[in-house]
Amino acid sequence: MVADALSHRDTPDDRSILVLSAPRFDFITRLCQAQLVDPALVALQDEIQARTKGMSWAVIDDMVQYDGWLYIPPRSPLVPEIMAIVHEGHEGVQRTLHQLRRDFHFPNMKQLVQDFVQACTTCQRYKSKQLHPASLLLPLPVPQGVWTDIALDFVEALKCV
Repeated sequence: MVADALSHRDTPDDRSILVLSAPRFDFITRLCQAQLVDPALVALQDEIQARTKGMSWAVIDDMVQYDGWLYIPPRSPLVPEIMAIVHEGHEGVQRTLHQLRRDFHFPNMKQLVQDFVQACTTCQRYKSKQLHPASLLLPLPVPQGVWTDIALDFVEALKCV
């Protein structure tokens, strides 16, 4: 009998479990379900399929699209969830709006994003102040005589060497 590396390997008594974590992709199914339940959206789908709505609208895989973007009904419970996911980076109104417009379309998107960002406590706590730029420096008037005006500059927190 020839011994090899595998035959001399110690086998541990305790057993371990390997776990694989994978993202959930249930958003699209929930979006489809929300679009099937909304009566206004069902009527919109009928108009699109009858070609009375316009060329910007389409129904692809049972989902309403506007110019290639997924259409979300304005009162859908998915709107706050979508905005929360997109706004996780707390990048402000413009970037959140830009990221939303890449994939989605819903009425009053800009106003809804502005309201959402204003209600975000993290953004309000850490946002930078928008100050007006400082005005131009003005020269001091020329003194009338010697030692009539004295100016001091205070410099603080210098390192001691």
